[in-house]
Amino acid sequence: MPAFPDINGTKTSYCSVELGIDGTRIKGVKSLNYRESHDIGMIRGLSSHPIGRTRGMVSFEGDIELYQADWLTLLPILTVAGKFGFAELAHTIFSTYAEVVASPTETVQDILEGVRFHSPESGVASDSGDAQVVKLSMSIMNIRWGRGVFQGLRHRP
Repeated sequence: MPAFPDINGTKTSYCSVELGIDGTRIKGVKSLNYRESHDIGMIRGLSSHPIGRTRGMVSFEGDIELYQADWLTLLPILTVAGKFGFAELAHTIFSTYAEVVASPTETVQDILEGVRFHSPESGVASDSGDAQVVKLSMSIMNIRWGRGVFQGLRHRP
């Protein structure tokens, strides 16, 4: 359990994130979102109240926004130099949050396994100083949370 008050005062934030796709570090990420959802079956029988429930089923999804230049740099990696479509191959994403110097014990790594990028969205930036981005949806097969160890539902009984 974290100690309170936090004497150090340094917690991880967006600038604490390091993102790796198949071992390639990516810096030009505007946002990264991933989620795990559970469909837990309720057993009712002849009762209006649940009399039990199943372990359930789990699904994973997410999205990522990359700055256009980084997207163009990543494309040859995702496509194996153009031999495949970027939405065909699965990749592993390592999302690491750390303030190594200030809070070395708070390093967290989530591992997204079997990620396929799809459905890119791009448009002309609005009337602002923002850089151009490409937003991609992610089809994810598994997420291992908190140092890559924990899962919401186990694979086998």
